[in-house]
Amino acid sequence: MPYKGKLVVALLNINSLRSKIHEIQFMLDQQQLDILVLNETKLDDNDDQSLFEFPSYECFRRDRAKIGRGIGGGIMVYIKKQLQVSNVVIDETNEIISFIFRTDGKELGLIACYRPPHPENENIFFEAVTNIVDRLDELSKEILIIGDLNFDLLDDFKSRKLLDFIAAHGLTNT
Repeated sequence: MPYKGKLVVALLNINSLRSKIHEIQFMLDQQQLDILVLNETKLDDNDDQSLFEFPSYECFRRDRAKIGRGIGGGIMVYIKKQLQVSNVVIDETNEIISFIFRTDGKELGLIACYRPPHPENENIFFEAVTNIVDRLDELSKEILIIGDLNFDLLDDFKSRKLLDFIAAHGLTNT
């Protein structure tokens, strides 16, 4: 049955999912959220996927590799199973998960991401997101980008790369 209703999407910077899984379970058991994006899950290969799965939601995760700055970051996306999901891509280089989902008869693209607050990764991150936006543009009319991008939009100089990206793709920051 196609999903009908007002779409409810939430983002939490969780700072370690292991210690907060009961709170997430409580939120998802209420089934008030259609999509929940978690940033800074701080999971790794040792964390069993089954511990983070819930019956009414599909779960996708992208852990940060244990290199350089060590464990940290990571994202997880919970999508209500009623939303028909396709074209799921989990980026191997950046903490990005993208997909298409269907709601109210239209297809929407979603890019869930986390960009660590290190200036040296800006170009790689924006190149990856630009490629994903270009791919999703061919598949859907609307795209939602959600995540912690670690930019201070009150500082034009420090956020110039993000502001240029928003302008170049006709996006709106909310």
